[in-house]
Amino acid sequence: MEHLAVTKTSNLQPYLFKVLQDQDAGAELTIDISVTSQAGIGEEALEKRIVEGLEQLGIQTRWEQT
Repeated sequence: MEHLAVTKTSNLQPYLFKVLQDQDAGAELTIDISVTSQAGIGEEALEKRIVEGLEQLGIQTRWEQT
């Protein structure tokens, strides 16, 4: 998905993740996320809040800054 506005991401739950879960709850995903922002997003928000939050949920992450 290219140029997906962050405000549209809540739609991924019913239309993507729920469908996959209904088909096979044990399926595994690899998701690459690239973020661009004209306003800028602080490194603390990305590295601390997002990456640490996902890891607390048991979601393995690999952080790359380009």
